[in-house]
Amino acid sequence: MNFDLHSSPNELNLEPIHIEQTISYYDGKISLKSGVVKAENDDWHRETLFDGLKIIVIDNDELLCKLPYHSIIRIVGPCVCAIWNRGNAEGCQSFPAGCSLRYTIIKLSADTLLNIFAESLETLDDQFDFYSNKPKLITVASSQSIRALCSQISICPFEGRFRNMYLSGKALELAAHVLETIHPSPYQNTEVKLNAADLDRIYKAKDILIEQMQDPPSLPKLALLVGMSTKKLTMSFRKIFGDSVFGYLQTLRLNAAYRLLVEGELSVSSIAYQIGYTPAHLSVVFRKQFGMSPKDIQR
Repeated sequence: MNFDLHSSPNELNLEPIHIEQTISYYDGKISLKSGVVKAENDDWHRETLFDGLKIIVIDNDELLCKLPYHSIIRIVGPCVCAIWNRGNAEGCQSFPAGCSLRYTIIKLSADTLLNIFAESLETLDDQFDFYSNKPKLITVASSQSIRALCSQISICPFEGRFRNMYLSGKALELAAHVLETIHPSPYQNTEVKLNAADLDRIYKAKDILIEQMQDPPSLPKLALLVGMSTKKLTMSFRKIFGDSVFGYLQTLRLNAAYRLLVEGELSVSSIAYQIGYTPAHLSVVFRKQFGMSPKDIQR
């Protein structure tokens, strides 16, 4: 099938049921929706990709999906799709004519994930490449636990003031189950033993992060560059520097931003792009780290 991502698809005919709820949580947004897609034809429908992680649990039926840098993917339920995206990008979907596809969708903003749950995502960087500008889609089987949580969401027992509390908890619980399914963590408590060559490789990885701070390599690529497995690099880096590769990189970037802000020669936007962040992302993580906004430094 040939398909032009920049063609002009029709509007999507959506008939949501059960829940259409947006929940504020922590410093970002968690959006939760459960419903049914009913398509009258199999035309392609354009969608602006969410800036962050979008998790779609598909209960039944099927669809075709097209993302930038990806071939057309056929997705058959029951299954789970996870789409990571940063910035402006579009995807397209096509549903079989007459389908009645049941779904549950959770959207977690990039800021929420990268700031609040950064350490939890450390071992997922090889799948999603969180600092890449290319959207990434992963599909996995829908476990019994995931399907049970979707059922609990669709029949939420609360109304009024406790509804959001219940749904926000279920949304995070469902996201955790999905991410654990994508990348189980069987070696979290495994002790790592290092020799002199390993130490050289770890310090080489650190030097690469410093040199390529604006556009760092993904975790698998960094491991390849220093001649280690992703697993051993992840565990060894934390043992030597007391932080994950992801966390160490963020600290490097924020300290560099602080120095540049104190010098006062560049704007906040210029500094953000220089260290590999957007201005909005820099503002959020900078305030979390230093208790003030970047603009406060330049006043």
